[in-house]
Amino acid sequence: SHAHEWRSANLIGSGRIAEGIKEIERAESLDPLSLRTKTLVSWTKSQAHDFEGSLAKAEEIIALEPNYPQGHLQ
Repeated sequence: SHAHEWRSANLIGSGRIAEGIKEIERAESLDPLSLRTKTLVSWTKSQAHDFEGSLAKAEEIIALEPNYPQGHLQ
C-alpha cells in the first residue's frame, strides 16, 4: 500500500489528480485499517478540491481512533 501512497503523491504533485485519487484508493483497499493511509486519502481529496470527501474521511479516522491527532488536523 505504501508504494501506491507514494505514487499517488507524485501524481497529485504533477497535476494528475484523477490518477492520484485512483492510486490512493488502491492503497486504502490494500490496507483498509491504516490510519496513515486514511489520512493520505483525506489529504488527497483535499488537494483535489473534494472538501466534503476529505472531511468525511477525516471523520472516519476520528471515529476509528479519537486520539489520533492527524484525523483532527485533516
